[in-house]
Amino acid sequence: MIVVRVSPVAVPPCLTVDGLAFERVTNQTKKVDDSVRLADLLRQGQTATSESERKARAAAAHFAVDYVCALGGNLVASLVRQLGGSEKHI
Repeated sequence: MIVVRVSPVAVPPCLTVDGLAFERVTNQTKKVDDSVRLADLLRQGQTATSESERKARAAAAHFAVDYVCALGGNLVASLVRQLGGSEKHI
């Protein structure tokens, strides 16, 4: 299992249960009623999600390569021992 920590942003937008959007701006909470601004917030969220997914996949791939390399090294050493050889000659 791989756990990836995603840091929260300092001033996230907020969506209410009835679909209203709010964001923090200069010490106040402001309702987002401009469709262009709402679209921009949506794009920022999608970008953050994509970046988090990319980083998670990269971390998983790195872990998988390390695991397979370690496993491969152990398998080679085990085979050499089974064949009566010495690991010093690997």
